[in-house]
Amino acid sequence: GTLSRSTGYSRVPTPDKALSTNTGKSLRFFDIATNIHHKNFRGVYSSKMDDGGSDNPGNRRGQFSQQQYHKPDRDAVIKRAMKWGVKQFIFSSGAIRNTVDSAEWCDKYPGLAYTTIGCHPSKVGSLRKFSSLDAVYQKWESLFDEFGNIVRAVGECGLDYHRRGFVNKTEQMNIFPMHFDLAKQYKLPMYFHSR
Repeated sequence: GTLSRSTGYSRVPTPDKALSTNTGKSLRFFDIATNIHHKNFRGVYSSKMDDGGSDNPGNRRGQFSQQQYHKPDRDAVIKRAMKWGVKQFIFSSGAIRNTVDSAEWCDKYPGLAYTTIGCHPSKVGSLRKFSSLDAVYQKWESLFDEFGNIVRAVGECGLDYHRRGFVNKTEQMNIFPMHFDLAKQYKLPMYFHSR
C-alpha cells in the first residue's frame, strides 16, 4: 500500500495547535544549526546555468548565477520557527564574520539565540589574510573575550573533500586540529561538519 494521510494519520500540525506529547505538554525544539548567514535568508538564490551556447559564450557549464527573489526574511523565519515551538537557536558560524553577525542577532533575541566560533572547511580560505596559524587562534580567543557569553560550541569545523574547489585539503588539515584546542580551552562541545 501507499502511505498517505488518509491511511490513518489524522493529525496535521499547525502553529496554532502546538505539537504536543501524549500527556498534553507541548514539545520544545532547539535548532542547533540555524544557518542564519546563508544568502537565502537575504532572499538570494543560486541556480545552475547551462553551457551558455552561442548566445552566452562567457558562461561555462556548472557555473551558478545568483538572483534576488525576495526581501531579507531572517526575522520572519525566526519568528515562524518560534510559533512552531522552537525555543532556542544556535546560529552556526563558519567564519569570523559569521560570529560577529551572529552576535548582533543574539542581541535581538537574548536568551533565545546563541552562536559558535570556528571555521567551516569551505571557509578556510577566509583565514589566509592572517600572518600565521597562531594569529588565527588569537583572533578566535579575542572573539571568545568579546562574545563568550553567547558561544555554545566550537565550529562549525571539520573536513570537506567534496568541495575542494573552495579550499585545498592541506589548508583544511592545518586549521581543523586547532578547533580541538579551542574546545578544550573553553570547555565547549564541538560542532562538526563532515562530508
